[in-house]
Amino acid sequence: MSSRGGVVICIEGYRFSKHRTSGFKTRWYCATHHHRGCTAVIFTIETNEIIRYPIYTVSNQGGIIMIIDGYRYCKRVVDGPKIRWSCSSHRARKCKAFISTIENQFVKWNLDHNH
Repeated sequence: MSSRGGVVICIEGYRFSKHRTSGFKTRWYCATHHHRGCTAVIFTIETNEIIRYPIYTVSNQGGIIMIIDGYRYCKRVVDGPKIRWSCSSHRARKCKAFISTIENQFVKWNLDHNH
């Protein structure tokens, strides 16, 4: 419950406030940093199961970064419409987590991080 009595969801220390409901799906926005321009959102369905959506941003070096569940993925291999994203800790920590997308749809993944 928020200080004003609104419903919130807390995930890994971040609070999400209810934004709108459409049918069986509810959109929640980042209440922790929304006022600073954070665009993080989550969606839930009637069973309160969280549907994951990636957040895209730009790295300090100008590359595209995909963020899911607080983990950062770097674009590594592009083969036409297929992109392989590797955990940004792939080299430093030898993390084997990756996501493969085709036209922004997840087609293959390993989300098991070693850190």
